[in-house]
Amino acid sequence: MQLSASGISKSFTSDRQVLQNITISLKKGEIVSILGPSGCGKSTLLRVLAGLEKYDAGNYSLNSEFSFVFQQPMLMEWRTALANTALPLEIKKLPTLEIQQRCEAALNMVGLSKNFQDYPDQLSGGMQMRVSLARALVTQPEILFLDEPFAALDEMTRERLNLEVLKLRDEAAISTLFVTHNIFEAVFLSDRILVMNQSPAEIIDEVIVEFDQPRQPELKSTPEFAAYVGKVQKVLRAAHD
Repeated sequence: MQLSASGISKSFTSDRQVLQNITISLKKGEIVSILGPSGCGKSTLLRVLAGLEKYDAGNYSLNSEFSFVFQQPMLMEWRTALANTALPLEIKKLPTLEIQQRCEAALNMVGLSKNFQDYPDQLSGGMQMRVSLARALVTQPEILFLDEPFAALDEMTRERLNLEVLKLRDEAAISTLFVTHNIFEAVFLSDRILVMNQSPAEIIDEVIVEFDQPRQPELKSTPEFAAYVGKVQKVLRAAHD
């Protein structure tokens, strides 16, 4: 397992427990989505699993290099797309030529080959999120932690980035742990969907999605896809009770 956690619990204060007895795992090349009511602790769980927040109880192991993509692009306004993408490699003090090559490859991968020298205010919201994704990919991670990075995007841009996530799995065996509110997105992307209930949150169900790879957008119009959406909706309704 690349990631394994059992019995994870976390409280913000003595009277506010947010996570309770969470058990989760991630295998190489697997995409796992996390769904649940707003405010139940999905993002907190993701940060705990990435080692960005402490937890109070349980056991946890992360054995792979990872990158984290937040809900907002978090780009530096004074740096170009290429320079924003280069930041993690500059911190590692890699050779200039290697930084250039890896950044160009990452931006090409997310469809920004013509925008290397554009600043954030020259880019649309969707393009800014693609720069953020490129910045995560440039470190060549084995795991991507995605915290609703596509939530504010238009449907077509969102679909394109969904396909990029699948491409990363198919071509580079990159694993993904993905927080989203979008049931259709979760069904389209995931090998497994974990559903959390209200805080203090537990994982109350797991839906295994058994579609063949590679997945194409046309899958969303099939009866089989609709059946999975209905199944997840039923579990989510129970999570809100």
